[in-house]
Amino acid sequence: MRRKLFAYCLAIVMGITLFSFPVGAANTPSIETTESIPENVAEIIVSYFVDDFRSMPDCNWTEDTVVSDVVTMYDVNGAVSAYSFELVTNDKEAGYVVVSAYPDVESVILEFSDKERPVYEAFTLSQTDSVVYTGTLNYFKETADDRLLTVEGNIVSKSEVPTPLAESRDISNLPVQTREVIKDPFAWAEKYYDGQFSAVEWKNTFQNYCNFCVTSKFENIGSKHYAGNCGPTAITNLIFIVGNYRKYAPVKGASETAVFTRVANYGINKGYYVSSNNIGTYKNKVNQYIDEAFGLFNINVSVSSMSVTYANVKNAIDGYKPFYLSVTNNSIYKSHGMAGYAYTVLENQYDDRISFVKVADGWGDTDGRYLPIYTLSNDVMHAVSVGTLG
Repeated sequence: MRRKLFAYCLAIVMGITLFSFPVGAANTPSIETTESIPENVAEIIVSYFVDDFRSMPDCNWTEDTVVSDVVTMYDVNGAVSAYSFELVTNDKEAGYVVVSAYPDVESVILEFSDKERPVYEAFTLSQTDSVVYTGTLNYFKETADDRLLTVEGNIVSKSEVPTPLAESRDISNLPVQTREVIKDPFAWAEKYYDGQFSAVEWKNTFQNYCNFCVTSKFENIGSKHYAGNCGPTAITNLIFIVGNYRKYAPVKGASETAVFTRVANYGINKGYYVSSNNIGTYKNKVNQYIDEAFGLFNINVSVSSMSVTYANVKNAIDGYKPFYLSVTNNSIYKSHGMAGYAYTVLENQYDDRISFVKVADGWGDTDGRYLPIYTLSNDVMHAVSVGTLG
């Protein structure tokens, strides 16, 4: 079914781009660190839901049903808990859909009606009033004295309020494909999407020049401990890519540990990198760090930062510019730095395309891994343009 592709696409977009993890967390995220679904993504979810549900018998929604208004609702601590999308069909009221702001619940569609008005309309709401929502039919209005008004007109303290929505959160509800390192993009695409995929565009010039240095190898070198070392590891991988590709003897003949140690110690001395799982490499220092680290090996480079789009990835790689990829809140890598060096575009018989960037991720020591580029829209790439060699 063609609808399967869109449903999975939505699940993956939610899963990969919206989940937040602290730098030092384990590979499996906890519910406390899962970031909220933003309003624009919640509205997309509603559009899919209405489109699916209007085919049911006696449903009042039609192809003309649209969102007319959205009410953002909050938990007892003031964080966004859900969104209520009010609907109209040809300017006539057509019910509502409540979408969870938490992606790690069993179903993000919490309540809906194709004809009734939202429950919170029992309150007289002004533009400054906040609706507190803690789960199905648990609506409250925040009062001036920081207590809550129930729909029945009673005043209760926040500590008395049941919180079934928050209590239902569980990591096992997250889509499996969003937590999976991608080694084979064809197998991954065909597992989670409709159709048979083939490569229609790619460039992988640097593959045979990668050393695939990994962070675990560098955590302890002699008496020194290098925690949170993904940044200097990524820069080390970039130095080897450039040095190997250009047949630069001082790099080709160097050991991985020697190059990493020089890069890491320089970063520590300059304040670009802190040996800590909670800090690591400062993101606002990445360009300067890369530039000066290459300079340690008499390689002159310029570094440009840009958003991660297919056009930017393609232009960088087509221009023989590997790049430092800095991701934040990634469901697989959390906050992480890695070396991007190739791209590929897959297409199925329905003309659906998925673009991937290939990276030396600092985890795999024999080959690159793949990331769908559409999952990296909030991340940054730092393209390395090589000038002269010393």
